[in-house]
Amino acid sequence: MEPEDPVDNQLAAYNRHDVDAFAACYAPDAEVRAADGRLLMRGRDEIRDRYTQLFAEHPDVSAEVPNRIRAGDWIIDEEQVQRGHEQFHVAVGYEIRDGLIRSVVMMRSES
Repeated sequence: MEPEDPVDNQLAAYNRHDVDAFAACYAPDAEVRAADGRLLMRGRDEIRDRYTQLFAEHPDVSAEVPNRIRAGDWIIDEEQVQRGHEQFHVAVGYEIRDGLIRSVVMMRSES
């Protein structure tokens, strides 16, 4: 039996807007960065707070993953995010350690 995948689990929790289950997929000291290296969030608590706000402001937000690449400790997802009438693509790299998401790199297309 395969171990649970924290990236799959956090995507399912994101789509349910279950912020506690979402945050539980991340290491306590996880970091989320933009592609240019800017720190967007640090730590499970900050991630929980930011997504609590996102789900409150956008109760219709959801994401699908049409493509996934696995490379060692990394999972790279192509995500299609729907938020109201807005739809955009994001490429997200997730580093997995000890069954939790340790670091994230977000690459969003502005087009």
